[in-house]
Amino acid sequence: MASDNKNDSFKDVVRILLYLYGVVIALALTTSIGLTVAPQGIALNPFELSLQNLATFGAFFVTIVPFYHGASVYMLTTYRNHYYSSKKGATLIDFFTLSLEGVVFYAMATSIHHLSSFMVWFIILLVIDLVWYGFTYFKAEDPKKTAPKWWAIINGATVLALIILSAVSVEVVVQVYAILFAVAIIRTVLDYSLCYKYYFPPPKES
Repeated sequence: MASDNKNDSFKDVVRILLYLYGVVIALALTTSIGLTVAPQGIALNPFELSLQNLATFGAFFVTIVPFYHGASVYMLTTYRNHYYSSKKGATLIDFFTLSLEGVVFYAMATSIHHLSSFMVWFIILLVIDLVWYGFTYFKAEDPKKTAPKWWAIINGATVLALIILSAVSVEVVVQVYAILFAVAIIRTVLDYSLCYKYYFPPPKES
């Protein structure tokens, strides 16, 4: 009974940490919407919205959703049946890494109007996630129960695509916005397609 109470208390801690992470993500999303729809503090009508800003916001939105979804699933499933003593310090490292990603998302949100800055922050986000994946793999008691390996593969490929895109001449900047949006869409589609069962676990058989 004492062990059950200890495990329940630990799960409450994980939920609290996830709540704080969610607050940062919500702030980033709210900021990006404000800068896209109301750059001067007053909402533009739909016909006045900048296509470039919409493309950047689209890339931001389709990225932040799976990141938040995946981080929440990871934290809840990883620590669901673990007592706080079995992974001492691991939860805090996970949380601080996710919090850092939340800060980067906020930086991306405030860079909606600055394509080059947005892409640099996007690359930083993916690199942080790659480092975090390495940590989750090596600290896991069972490597098969860590974060999906596809996250590392997809994000690594996206980093390469963004580096190449960042090197494109400014003369084709309009096309860069469209390509950036396409890259973000492809990353998210592959993410959800290849890791569908992780994001949406099938019900356990009774």
